[in-house]
Amino acid sequence: KMQEELRQQKEGNRNLRKQIRQRLGDCLEDL
Repeated sequence: KMQEELRQQKEGNRNLRKQIRQRLGDCLEDL
């Protein structure tokens, strides 16, 4: 069960990073 939660956490972190990168890219393009 611990491994399952760990995998979900990694997935969430990856998605978060992707969203942040996209948002940062949009902000940089505005400059």
